[in-house]
Amino acid sequence: SLRTAALAPVVLVGALLVQDSLGFFHGWAALRSQWLVESGCTLPRPEPAWSQLYGGLSSHAFTDHSDPGADVLVELARTAPPGGVATVVLRDNREFHLLAGAALGGRSATVLDPAKCCRGTTVGVACARSVVAALDRAGARVVLPSAAGLSRTPRVNHPHDRFLELLERELDGLEGHTRWWRTWTGSGSGGALPCGRGPGR
Repeated sequence: SLRTAALAPVVLVGALLVQDSLGFFHGWAALRSQWLVESGCTLPRPEPAWSQLYGGLSSHAFTDHSDPGADVLVELARTAPPGGVATVVLRDNREFHLLAGAALGGRSATVLDPAKCCRGTTVGVACARSVVAALDRAGARVVLPSAAGLSRTPRVNHPHDRFLELLERELDGLEGHTRWWRTWTGSGSGGALPCGRGPGR
């Protein structure tokens, strides 16, 4: 009938919109699962062509900051050795996750800010070496960001990236802890943390 023929385009467009929406929801849910450890989408799956359409959504919304791995950073600080814990200045001031974790665990903590660490001297090899020596004497855990999976998103802003590179060269035995962090622990068992103290004892 004429009415059925008139409804056919509406039904067709509606079906296409449903498939498109399902494709987007599944693509977005896959990204959330990857970066936020969330459960996948429970909606019905669309036709494969619609899933492929949204298979390459940008992860920029999840990676353009230093939040990935924040829960691990807090735990690494909370369970740090008695010598304390340290990290560098991260983007968006995310180093405060480490300071909060240290406070929860009753550990001393410090942020390796070159403005404090190298006060009165050049930000160079000698400064980085003295900082690492102090961390070693204290027996502190050092937690540094990893660029794994974030090749186009720096975890540390300039000029802190230069100091990070200097520290990395001096920290012999730096190990990957997770995809987000690398750790190193000093061999000593006493001494003050360098570069000022954060929350903790």
